[in-house]
This record gives sequence, structure tokens and C-alpha cells, in this order.
Amino acid sequence: MKKLIIYVVCVIICAFSALFIYKYRLTAQYEKSAVPYIEQVLPVISTWDPALAKDYIAPEVLERVSAEALAELMRSLSQIGDLQRIDKIAFKNKTSGENLTRDELPLVTYDLVTHYSSGEVGVTISLLDKGTGFDVYRFNFRSEVLGQ
Repeated sequence: MKKLIIYVVCVIICAFSALFIYKYRLTAQYEKSAVPYIEQVLPVISTWDPALAKDYIAPEVLERVSAEALAELMRSLSQIGDLQRIDKIAFKNKTSGENLTRDELPLVTYDLVTHYSSGEVGVTISLLDKGTGFDVYRFNFRSEVLGQ
């Protein structure tokens, strides 16, 4: 019985170690490309100008979102104010684009802690990894100002 418990504990430790190494490798893989892209694109999106944001949004998303809907979204998000700084960019996950994107390209998601003129805002951004660059596939801003 004691050997079985030791075996199970070893298997669990190995599984957690493998998961940690896998996540570390994914984080390192995108650290040099996705993080600078986010640092470039978030200030542009945060101008709340739909015409500027369109340049960074994935074409398959723009096919489903009307220009009026995008303009209304940007008008609504403008309530949080001007981007002051990005405090933290943390890798969240990488998912298969199967059944999500036209070319089944992977999506890389990051969680950000940012400060806007209205205060701290949590941002989740999913990037479509095209292999040679990225497009914004999805973004979500979380702020108390938006809930009012």
C-alpha cells in the first residue's frame, strides 16, 4: 500500500511538472513576438477610433461585425478614458483555432492589468497567430465604469 501511494504521488508530481514546463515553453515562445504586438496595438485600440482599430482586427471578425456595431462598441469603451500605462501582461493560454477561425490558426490569449484615466482596467486580448504576425481576434475590457 505504501508503494502505491508513493507511486501515485510521483505520477502527480510528474504531471504537474510537465504542465509547468509546457506552459513555460508556450510563454517563452510568444514573449518576443506577442507582447510587443500587444504593447503596440492596445494604445491604438484605446484611441477608441473604429477606423484605427479595424487595421488590427482579424478579417474574419470584421466580416461578422458591422461598422456601426464596432463604432458603438468603441463609443461605449471610451468611457474608461485614456490609456495611461500597461502594468502587467500575463500569458493565459493558447488554443486551437479549430472551429473558431477560417484557417484554423491558433489563438493566443493574454490577461493585462492596465490603468486608464478612470482607474484600473483588466483587459483580456486574444490574438490570432498567423505565423508571420498577429491579428486581434477578441478583446474584453473589465472596469467598474463600464458596469454603470
